[in-house]
Amino acid sequence: MAGRSWIIGFLQRHQEISVRKAQSMNPARAQKLNKFVIKYYFDKLKTVLQELDLMDKPESIFNIDEKGCRLTLHHQQAVLAKKGTKRMHLVAPEHGENVSIVAYANASGVAIPSTVLFKGQRMKPEWKDNLSHASLALMTSNGSINVPTFTIWLEHLAKYKLEGKCPLIIDGTSCHLDPSIVDVAERHNSTLLSCKQHDPRTSTHG
Repeated sequence: MAGRSWIIGFLQRHQEISVRKAQSMNPARAQKLNKFVIKYYFDKLKTVLQELDLMDKPESIFNIDEKGCRLTLHHQQAVLAKKGTKRMHLVAPEHGENVSIVAYANASGVAIPSTVLFKGQRMKPEWKDNLSHASLALMTSNGSINVPTFTIWLEHLAKYKLEGKCPLIIDGTSCHLDPSIVDVAERHNSTLLSCKQHDPRTSTHG
């Protein structure tokens, strides 16, 4: 195994490489970092926007993202990477108890009040302290979004989105594809666009 002296010498010989902190990435998300999958996603997105005549209306295009916030501290591992690299990921299993934040913003950069999902059955009043104005706090059995909470969120979005057609870019988890979810979305003139094969958090387009 290479020792500290070898690493120091290696970095001196290769000035383009530096020591970086890697962000953990679960295996399922790592599989989505494929140029063919990414191209398919953006082609599908373009088709939907053209069909809805929203190519020049970013204020009507919403992205929904659920992020688990680990309640335990975790340590980022140091790795070697080419200098200037903006993202460094380390494929690793997820662990620890999470509180989920469901955030939503439109393509013009305007966010609407988010939703916090706690694990359990009883909501403690103090859990809502210091939340942003009009944010939702909900309970689920595992702290992740499900059909009932996503339905509540769609009704929440309807209060903030503009009148007319509204594509909602979602990650395509099973609850997002439930028929009852589709019914609620259609009632509010929203089109669900699943990006299950691609993770939009890991790339930009243009």
